[in-house]
Amino acid sequence: MITSGFFPDVNGDRLYTNDFLARWVHSFIGNGVYDGDFAVTAGENMNVVLPKGQAWINGYYCRNDGDVILPVANADGVLKRKDTVVLRWDINTRDITAKVLTGKFASEPIAPQITRSAEQYDLKLAEISIPAGTTAITQSLITDTRLDNDVCGTVTGVVQQVDTTTLYQQIQDDLTRFRTSNEADFTGWSAEQKAAFDAWLQTMKDIPPEDAAAYL
Repeated sequence: MITSGFFPDVNGDRLYTNDFLARWVHSFIGNGVYDGDFAVTAGENMNVVLPKGQAWINGYYCRNDGDVILPVANADGVLKRKDTVVLRWDINTRDITAKVLTGKFASEPIAPQITRSAEQYDLKLAEISIPAGTTAITQSLITDTRLDNDVCGTVTGVVQQVDTTTLYQQIQDDLTRFRTSNEADFTGWSAEQKAAFDAWLQTMKDIPPEDAAAYL
């Protein structure tokens, strides 16, 4: 079926749904978190912190204005576990929320898989490793997965900013090498000239005063 929009409404014959609007937005804004947003950090005890940030999922916008504390389930005394922190879009509950998906205890644990279906869609922000006997989450136990495009990625759009960091670093490197090379050449040339002058000066010292005018 072909759909189109947005046309003027006449007596209710062109009413556009939320789903239509979301599909339209999703056509030019890709899924992901805004660059640098939602970096999961360690909280107190068995908690992690989701900081403020923004994201888009399937044409739906998510904004967090302050730290959200996410509890992590207690560790086992013998086995290890891995958990997954996600932003979950849910069409049934009509919202985007942050969740910690609790893994299973094992000697070689695997983090829970994210959900991506017609009704739920996850952006994986981080993995949390939980060794046996853990009583507090530390930053070293958190693995950031936001830059993995397969599970999260950053927001993209029709108009994207060009990342000039690489270009800037290349320019700085070229400038440094230019300066180093030219300064080295100048230093060598200067040393040669000084040596030639010192040799000439020594020659002048060895010449009787009455003959020196011939060498000037």
